[in-house]
Amino acid sequence: MNNRLKAAALLGFAAVMLRCSDGVVGTGDETVVRSARVYTAELKPAANVNVRVYGVGDTTRIPSYETVTDAEGEYSIDIANGMYNILIGDEDQGAFQDSVTFSRSYSTLADDTLGTTGVLRGKVLVEPVHSPQTVTVQVVGTNKFSNVSPDGGFLIPGLPAGEYVLRGTGTVAEYTPTYSGFVISPADSDTTAITLAMIYTGIPVVRNFRLSYDSLLNVVSLTWDTVSYFLLQDFIIYSAQGEGAGFSEFGTTASCGYSFNGGDAGTRSDFRVAVRSKTLDIGPAIESQSVVYQQPVAMRLIDTAVCQLGVPYTLSAPVTDEKGASVAYEWDIGATGTYTAGSGSDTTFTVTGEFFEKRECRVRVTVDGRIALADTVTLTFVAAWEMIAEPVVAGMDWYDAVEHDGRVFLFCGGWSQTSEHVRSSSDCIEWTTLSDGPGIPSVHSRPVVFNGMFCIADKNGFLWTSSDAVTWEKGAAPVCSTWVEFGSAMGPARGLYAPKLFTVGERLYLQSNSGTVQSDSVFATENLTDWSVAELTVGTNVADFRSSGETTVLCGCSFYAFNYWIGTLTNDSVSYLPEPFPLGTGLMDAGEYSDLFSWSAVEYQLEFYNGYYLFSGNANPLWVYTPGSGKWSEITLPATMVARGGQCALFTFNEALFVISESGVFRLVK
Repeated sequence: MNNRLKAAALLGFAAVMLRCSDGVVGTGDETVVRSARVYTAELKPAANVNVRVYGVGDTTRIPSYETVTDAEGEYSIDIANGMYNILIGDEDQGAFQDSVTFSRSYSTLADDTLGTTGVLRGKVLVEPVHSPQTVTVQVVGTNKFSNVSPDGGFLIPGLPAGEYVLRGTGTVAEYTPTYSGFVISPADSDTTAITLAMIYTGIPVVRNFRLSYDSLLNVVSLTWDTVSYFLLQDFIIYSAQGEGAGFSEFGTTASCGYSFNGGDAGTRSDFRVAVRSKTLDIGPAIESQSVVYQQPVAMRLIDTAVCQLGVPYTLSAPVTDEKGASVAYEWDIGATGTYTAGSGSDTTFTVTGEFFEKRECRVRVTVDGRIALADTVTLTFVAAWEMIAEPVVAGMDWYDAVEHDGRVFLFCGGWSQTSEHVRSSSDCIEWTTLSDGPGIPSVHSRPVVFNGMFCIADKNGFLWTSSDAVTWEKGAAPVCSTWVEFGSAMGPARGLYAPKLFTVGERLYLQSNSGTVQSDSVFATENLTDWSVAELTVGTNVADFRSSGETTVLCGCSFYAFNYWIGTLTNDSVSYLPEPFPLGTGLMDAGEYSDLFSWSAVEYQLEFYNGYYLFSGNANPLWVYTPGSGKWSEITLPATMVARGGQCALFTFNEALFVISESGVFRLVK
């Protein structure tokens, strides 16, 4: 009979036996007498041999019937109807018949021959928190049993050849009696081995808890054996951070594994894991694993040198703590999407193009053939400026430059000045003094040239014109009569903010300034005399403009909120460009001027250079817009330039870019 089937059958019979007195399987008071013979290995009658009869599922180890063979080796059994095991002989020689049927009409009792007995050697498995000594094992339906040693081992000798069922019981309540079938073969003159894993109904202990550590990545992975437990909810991971520290909850998982990034190099962590049941009871955590963290492999792209066009430039991407692993580099200079293998941690290249264009450089590193590290750096090229002239007029708060008739005319003034200073140059190096007198008001718009005439607008809305920037003629009547006075906030010397002038095609425009968006209005003239309200929609407070062909770009700001705007003028309306930086609102609340930069923000300047729009707020950086791209880039203004509270003059002349401030005259060196 198959061992597994045999064990199942015996368990069934065991249940029947437990319902009978003294564990004897019978059907009533009626008994049956049956006889059989026992022979020696030499096939001679075996006299004076003990014969014991046990119920099939008996666990009392008390025989239901005992007898001894006679001189002819014969014995008789007088027993109630039922099914029994027959154990014959002693510890050294014996025979065994299992599941023998006794009935009035039928019996399976047969003659038998003595043979050498075998030994059952086994091991009992219990939860790590329990001692195997709490378990006793016995061969069901016999008198054979054994206690279990501290290491779980046991030994049962004197078992004749046959099929048996081993039963384990324990004193710990959560263990269910556990059965396992085994066979002693006639050839097994020595030992048969068996392992009996006791069925545990409590919260199990996690077994075979393992820790693996990837020192290159500083990643810890915890794993353990699958747990079979019908009330399993999840596992709780405990950790002790540092020598001698207590354990506390570190994480939870529903799977038999948990991974995480390690701690600081040189520190130690110990880990345990326990089962949590659906009733939120937590089992014991016995096994412990520890790790000492190491510094993970790392890489950083370094760009410490100044990057200039046409000059060889080196990027470095050293890998640290690679622990002797192989390292391979790939480079993508310019973010082309194509990586080229490098020979080491450095790469040298030369960049050409416009000075204000940025270059995104990428590196990809493979360590030990499996770990990919990546980094990106954006190179901003440092603009080189040269100072070509000493300050034209020192100590001024604003400088405005306008080109006319092959010369640059520089208008200088200050909040505390009562006169305007005008200079002229054909090369921006040698300057001619045109005026230091009070020919024009100290507070006026940025000058423009229209129909060959220099034009400014004063605080009261009058237009002033001049053919030589020296002698000025004031208009007969104001173009507009609205202006804003900020006396209490800015101080008496900074009391007024003049209207703005700009040209588009064959028209000169004047935008009045009332300080409110709703009241701003724009007027236009074609002859400097006759003005009319212009059908033109622009943002408030035009600060500067530039025109080239059919393209006009304007910039300005909402004076109270300091929301700046930049846009191109087309068909009498402005299409606004994206903002280069988040200046936003809040730099200056209405009626309050917190710093000089806030004031200078109203003096934004525009310039065209090599097809790009330049935008300046008189402080770093100088923003560069590529038409049609929607993107801004930046360059730095001269490091020694000082724009003291007003604005510098940003302009192009003879295909070069200049900046003039109280610090001097600077030219961009491409």
